[in-house]
Amino acid sequence: MNALVALVLVPLVSSATAAAAQEPPDPRALEEGGVPPRVAERVVAVFADPATVRWEGGRRLEAGEVVMGNVAARGGLVVLAGRIEGELVVLDGDVEFLPGAAVAGDVTVVRGQVRGAGDGSIGGTLLVYGRTRGESDPGWRRERESWRFGPAWPRPWLASGDARIVVGLRPNYNRVEGLPVAVGPRITTGGRNPLRVEALAILRTEGGRPLGGDRTGYSVRAEQFLGGRREFRVGLATHSVVSPIERWHVSDLEASLATFLLHSDQRDYFEREGLSAYARYTPRRLPLDVTLEYRDEEHAAAAAGDPWTLFGSDPWRPQPLVAEGRLRSLVGAVTLDLRSDRRLDDGWYVSARLHRGLGGDLRVPALFVAAAEGDALVPGTRADEGFTAGFLDVRRYNRVGPVASLDFRAVLGGSLAASALPPQFQHALGGAGSLPGYGLMRVDCGARGLRGTLDADAASPTFFARYGCDRIALFQAEYRGGISVDISWADDEDEAFDGWNWGFDWDGDLTWALFFDAARGWAFEGASPAPRRDTGTLYDVGAGLLFDDGLGVYVAVPLNGDNRSLRVFLRLGRRF
Repeated sequence: MNALVALVLVPLVSSATAAAAQEPPDPRALEEGGVPPRVAERVVAVFADPATVRWEGGRRLEAGEVVMGNVAARGGLVVLAGRIEGELVVLDGDVEFLPGAAVAGDVTVVRGQVRGAGDGSIGGTLLVYGRTRGESDPGWRRERESWRFGPAWPRPWLASGDARIVVGLRPNYNRVEGLPVAVGPRITTGGRNPLRVEALAILRTEGGRPLGGDRTGYSVRAEQFLGGRREFRVGLATHSVVSPIERWHVSDLEASLATFLLHSDQRDYFEREGLSAYARYTPRRLPLDVTLEYRDEEHAAAAAGDPWTLFGSDPWRPQPLVAEGRLRSLVGAVTLDLRSDRRLDDGWYVSARLHRGLGGDLRVPALFVAAAEGDALVPGTRADEGFTAGFLDVRRYNRVGPVASLDFRAVLGGSLAASALPPQFQHALGGAGSLPGYGLMRVDCGARGLRGTLDADAASPTFFARYGCDRIALFQAEYRGGISVDISWADDEDEAFDGWNWGFDWDGDLTWALFFDAARGWAFEGASPAPRRDTGTLYDVGAGLLFDDGLGVYVAVPLNGDNRSLRVFLRLGRRF
């Protein structure tokens, strides 16, 4: 395990060191120079990404050379004869394309010029914000803005594809799989409408059993672009994966670190195996993502394992039972992101999903519950395969000062009819990602009031009877402000110990936050033998302090309920 941890952490440390060597530009300075806010935001994001390849003072990429990922260049002349498998962003420099050069993504040049674009190929949009002719001082203004909607392939038959072996991490380190590692080939053809094929084996590190059985999974996908602009694609997939029941509360990284470091898994999971067909539309002119997917899957409950963690050795929280069996369903999802600047957001963000069951044979297994007079059997129940569930996440970010914002969020989710959902489509609130004044998943409509085993053997894995509520509503409001801090201490004495001067200095930007949350959950019993009930409306308030590296320390206290104790929690970045 120590070797595995080193394998994961060493590249992250190396990337962080490289990122420190090249600070991202100031987005406000870019916007003042005529760069649109969304373009400035993307330039900053590429420079700030630790995985970005960085060039200083110009660079020549020879024919046959390939750079995997995005490239951020600052200053000098970038001469391209090879291929970049990602975006190219150049600041205060020029770009020259030689015959055979290729960039798979967008090319953005700020305070510079582009020569020979027709000799190469650009898979995305070419944007140029250049210096005025004859301008020699550092000041600059926009000379032209060149948009190409769709790939710029002057000779599409010259566009080459790509083939590689992928070694990556699946969503998050968790108490069911441990660290899921995906390994396999990924192939992309060239041209205006590339075909992407990947076949990944998923190796699960939890436990010490030999590879095989529930220790492995797979994900195979084929995706074809249509229309010549890389805006529309269709795909087929088959998979055997362990999926989070809900993943919107916290990010994958936060969930992984909480499990690995603190022995606290922030999510629950179930197994999915089957196939799907989908269509996806991502227009270049709008920050829109639309997906329609048909699924035909087998679902099963996943028992908690015992993965290694850095701190803590208590038994893991049981997993919830889910409705097992076959489910055919249709899923539609839409995301619209109209924020002008994600570093200090201003604008709307909307995400919506609709899930319609089309049929199957889902059934929640029977559960043996320990009782004073022996084990009591909670009988299995048939789940409604014709359910209709929705999820809506609407956010409004309001900039009220140079470093201050007043933000609101509303989340609505659950059954669109007054009927119980299969447990894997229910919702639970509580914890750092939703209602932090209350414990993790404590707002579950009483679904965790019963726990037991799938058979009478006491050594069998323990499960909760259900996951959560059939419908939830959450409202969040937060005010954020900024403050610059300079903490220093120096030894003013004339004498120094062995030539050493002692002192300390720290200069950084902090962000403080005040927040309020309100939430409610509803339960529709249906045929469920597990007692559940509505939660009533719950409130909490809190405050936080965020450091300029993204780490936030927060406190929250519930305003109603029996337990009014103060809770302290950490987040990587802002709450929403």
